[in-house]
Amino acid sequence: MSPFAYAARDSHGRPQSGVVALTTEAAVADDLRRRGWIILDIRRTAEETREAARAERRPARPSLPPSARDVETGLRQLALLAVDGNFVAFVRNEANGRHYCEPLSAQMRRTR
Repeated sequence: MSPFAYAARDSHGRPQSGVVALTTEAAVADDLRRRGWIILDIRRTAEETREAARAERRPARPSLPPSARDVETGLRQLALLAVDGNFVAFVRNEANGRHYCEPLSAQMRRTR
């Protein structure tokens, strides 16, 4: 079993990180998904990285496709952001070419 370092977010959006000893990157991803976490990064530890660098170079494989649970969690997070007016203001500002997000109250005063 190889040690893998991971970075993820739990179901409450808090960052989580650590090292687990599993056989493959896919096994680590499955373990984190079973916990209900959103995977940000999975890497071999430094020792394993050095050994892998010595091994035969293979083309990089594509990243794992998102599961239905990942998509659902992401959409829930967007919905929570949409409840807050700042997300709507941010999207509107980006669409208008402004790259900052002024408070919603200031925007509401301008539109009245």
